[in-house]
Amino acid sequence: MSSQENNEKEIELQLPFEKKRETIPHKDHLYLRVHKVNIDFNVEDQYKKILPVAFDMKGDDGLSVDWSEHSKPEETLSRANKPEQNGILSFNCGDVRKSPFSCEVIHDPIENINYAHSLVCGIPPRKPNGLEFRIQLRQICKWEIQCINK
Repeated sequence: MSSQENNEKEIELQLPFEKKRETIPHKDHLYLRVHKVNIDFNVEDQYKKILPVAFDMKGDDGLSVDWSEHSKPEETLSRANKPEQNGILSFNCGDVRKSPFSCEVIHDPIENINYAHSLVCGIPPRKPNGLEFRIQLRQICKWEIQCINK
């Protein structure tokens, strides 16, 4: 390897982690971990059983998801504190970006922990009108790994 190649490699490694963000294509999917407390196991419909609170942001940044390009549903599940108490939903990135959702999807890797980590931004608060938004959002989801009521 030439001296110039070594220097380029060294410079690349010194770039801040945030510089490694990628654009998520519309065709890709996002994986959402859903804890069993956000599921009504008395409801038979696989989608109506998902409580709208499952789509609440856990902070101010956005809804935490994993990008399918860098994670499998099983890997997303394995990052839960108690994987056996969770399930994995997926939804298409392009669907969540278009109307009626018009959300922004941002690749937001967590250094040395989860390169697939991403955020869905623009989800309104549940009150006064965010409940209907969440009901519509659950209609575009698909179960990748069902949550089991144990």
